[in-house]
Amino acid sequence: DEDGIGAHDPFDPIELYGYYIGLHVNQRHRGITMRYAIAMPAGWSQERRTSVLVGLRRGIFRSLPAGIVDYHDTTALEVVDAGPAVLNFAVHALRAFGVQAKEIGTPFAAIDAGASETGLICGLYRPSKGDEKTEGYDRMIEHLSAGSILWLGGERLLSRLAYRLVSANGNAIRSAGVMI
Repeated sequence: DEDGIGAHDPFDPIELYGYYIGLHVNQRHRGITMRYAIAMPAGWSQERRTSVLVGLRRGIFRSLPAGIVDYHDTTALEVVDAGPAVLNFAVHALRAFGVQAKEIGTPFAAIDAGASETGLICGLYRPSKGDEKTEGYDRMIEHLSAGSILWLGGERLLSRLAYRLVSANGNAIRSAGVMI
């Protein structure tokens, strides 16, 4: 980064993550990508979602190669919210399993068991109508707002499992000299 990162700059792990995403995606033999869509957990508040988008954009911006990208080109850098991850998961699953959109709509439900939460979404998968077709869409998804079960995530369950194992076997762990 030409401006450099000084001691006065606060550490932002989201920005660092965005920086490494940018370094991986934007390489000379792949070209420069200026549009990013970020899917996030369904249970996150709008403030948290906005904060993550700002941090990721800042990190991706810092990763852009100064010799290849002109400063004026960076105004085209877009980092947008792609909605809840469970919605993107549902779209992918509908394609992967070859589900056909019926005229009356094909009902679906998707459950995305993630690391920090489990996301849920229900909706209809249908062919596009009138104005939607003129805008270039073939199929549409109408859905209820996504929900989440915050306590039902893989990392949280593993943490609870580890706690229960240690608490149930405390004496055996201490006598074996196991470091935790």
